[in-house]
Amino acid sequence: MPHPVDALALVRKTPPEAASKQIEDAKALACTAQREMENGFASIFEMATVLLWGALEMAVRDFVTLWLAKHPQARESDVLGRIKLRFADFTSLSPDEFHESVVGQIERETAAHLKKGMDRFDALLSAARISVPVEAALRQPLLALSEVSNALVHKDGTVDRRLAQSCPWLELKERGTMRVSRDRYMKYNRSVGNYAACIPKTAPMGVESRKQQASNGRPEGQAVLPISRKGDTP
Repeated sequence: MPHPVDALALVRKTPPEAASKQIEDAKALACTAQREMENGFASIFEMATVLLWGALEMAVRDFVTLWLAKHPQARESDVLGRIKLRFADFTSLSPDEFHESVVGQIERETAAHLKKGMDRFDALLSAARISVPVEAALRQPLLALSEVSNALVHKDGTVDRRLAQSCPWLELKERGTMRVSRDRYMKYNRSVGNYAACIPKTAPMGVESRKQQASNGRPEGQAVLPISRKGDTP
């Protein structure tokens, strides 16, 4: 990398001082690039991990906001019955802003931001009468994603007790340095995609009326995955 800069400095007749700074900058960038290559571009995958978790948080929040706005039956949950809103929220906010405010109140009422992994999403979704049945094989990588992202943001990649105890299968040592490999990031990425695909599949069943749920013998607010039978129209 620095060698082309040397050549360009000669061709462009760059003043010595400016050329010297450009060469030093190029050397520093070359060293950084070399370290990234040797570490499997871990820094890039670590940034992507934080962005991935943040994107999932916003996607679930936005989904619940839109769901409450479009489906009045979803507003009959016990959690929504407990939250309190100011009169100003009814008069000064647009419909979209109002429902965003409601979701914010749900987060506070359920302490969703204090929960780990998918538990924080379960708190929001259940408040909208949506239950997403997910196997442990999917919950585990999403829990790891949330805890790894938290350590990257708040601990600068240092393994804290919370991460080590929450995700023992990662075999991370407390106070050690954590790196995110390409393979681990791709596992997180696939898990997020699979989970996101589950939500709209189960959500339509989450707005059944209480009378329908009682007649079907299911507890209130419980959603089920639609079951395809032979001969059904897909």
